[in-house]
Amino acid sequence: MKTLIFLALLVANLGHAQELKIEPVYGFERTYHAEPKPSRYRTEVFLGLRANYGTKLLSLEGEINQANSDDTIGDVTAKYNTQTLMLGLKLVPISGEYYNIFMRSGIRVRKKTTELTQNGVTSSTTDGPNLDPYAGAGIGIGFGSVFSLNASATLVYNRNAPAGEQYDTRYTLGAGMKFGNR
Repeated sequence: MKTLIFLALLVANLGHAQELKIEPVYGFERTYHAEPKPSRYRTEVFLGLRANYGTKLLSLEGEINQANSDDTIGDVTAKYNTQTLMLGLKLVPISGEYYNIFMRSGIRVRKKTTELTQNGVTSSTTDGPNLDPYAGAGIGIGFGSVFSLNASATLVYNRNAPAGEQYDTRYTLGAGMKFGNR
């Protein structure tokens, strides 16, 4: 049934004008870090770029971003470099002249490099790429037909975190610019 609804939305979209929307994004993510011990959740700030291509109702969405952070526990210093690619669909069921409310879902591909330094000895490990599903919602405020500001919250199922702590949360702000038929 869900597939049938999705296909109906996709077919309904084919006759409408397509547009490309590109926006730089700034956000933060609460995500699980296994190193250094003890393992725990941390909040990382990320910067990236998001693109949407489709109609006002349904579009393909892609986002790339990167976070760099560090942490010190006792005599262990950890530096993290996290690269993320998110691919999915964006649905805008409610829209007005100056606003819209949207939902998104898809898959997150993430690669994390951790560099640990203890007693002057540095070691590096790379985790990933890991594939995790995500879903979220947000609101957009339009300024004319070309510019917009967007805020969203996204929940990511992190299979690599311990049971009971397998959900990463992401909050993003973006400033968009549209290209194409308006």
